[in-house]
Amino acid sequence: SGELTYILPDFSKDIAVKVTSSCIVDMEDLIALASSWLSTGANLAGDETVNLLDFNVLAGYWLTDCPTDWPF
Repeated sequence: SGELTYILPDFSKDIAVKVTSSCIVDMEDLIALASSWLSTGANLAGDETVNLLDFNVLAGYWLTDCPTDWPF
């Protein structure tokens, strides 16, 4: 849902926290797209079937953070 909740312990000094996305478009997403090929699942391009248009969308996000509504 785009939210991270974490209860921190008490600290006696200042701290720094870095939060990064755990979802990167990678080989797992390509495999999921390939398993949906020519079906109506995981349609990224908004047309009726999973095809090269969807592959193009996936390639555009390759090795970047997943978009908010990423289906994989």
